[in-house]
Amino acid sequence: MLKGLIFDMDGTLTLTEPLHYKAFASVFSQYGVDFSLDEEIKKYAGVGSKHTFETVFDERGIVVTDEQIAACIAKKHELYKKLVQESEIPVVTGVIDFVEKTDAASLKRIIATGNSD
Repeated sequence: MLKGLIFDMDGTLTLTEPLHYKAFASVFSQYGVDFSLDEEIKKYAGVGSKHTFETVFDERGIVVTDEQIAACIAKKHELYKKLVQESEIPVVTGVIDFVEKTDAASLKRIIATGNSD
């Protein structure tokens, strides 16, 4: 018997990718890197900040140290948190109705994420 459900947050319950993009683009711009929303969504959504920074810099021939990558990740995280606090984040279509149905069925819910950065 089903007792509960585990949900991922980004892209499953909420639409936060544009906020991730804005934070990435802001940090990349400090290095003169043009980073598009299309690139973020098609190549880097959900892969983590470390991989994104390392790969984008490498693809553009920009040499950065591990310390610079760590600083980029920290700055991106700081900007993302600020954007989340200042924004109204849309939910995925149908999520509210689905969650209400899980309430009616007395199912427990857990929100999990694999992204630590």
